[in-house]
Amino acid sequence: MNSPLLPKVSSTFKNKSFVYSILLGIFLLCFGLADIAVAQNTLNNVGLTSATPAAAAYSTRKLSTSYAGFALKVRRASDNAEANVAFDGSGTVSASSVLTVTVAGTGLAVNATLSFSSFYASTNCFVTTWYDQSGNARNAT
Repeated sequence: MNSPLLPKVSSTFKNKSFVYSILLGIFLLCFGLADIAVAQNTLNNVGLTSATPAAAAYSTRKLSTSYAGFALKVRRASDNAEANVAFDGSGTVSASSVLTVTVAGTGLAVNATLSFSSFYASTNCFVTTWYDQSGNARNAT
């Protein structure tokens, strides 16, 4: 009897449990183990340990000493230029934070770096992405 969920199996794979095991393995690799492949950061700057991990972590201050990414991506209203904002030397987002341009704007080229205060001078900025510091890649957009 053929299963409606399985394609017709050749005589090499007559053992249905073997075929089901292969399909289960493929399913787990594609869907079930996606979160395991991402390394988790210990959010030690806020008192969490590897025994108490966070599913996601967003802040304008650095939550993990091992986190090396950006805090946020912002877009400015005057010309729709976008940039990734880094943490400053104290581990917070401030006017002196360095940002890297990702979408060019008036007088700005992609990959240019400047201070956050220079970027938002005389215009409004909007957060387009909050980067997840937990290591689970659950960025908020």
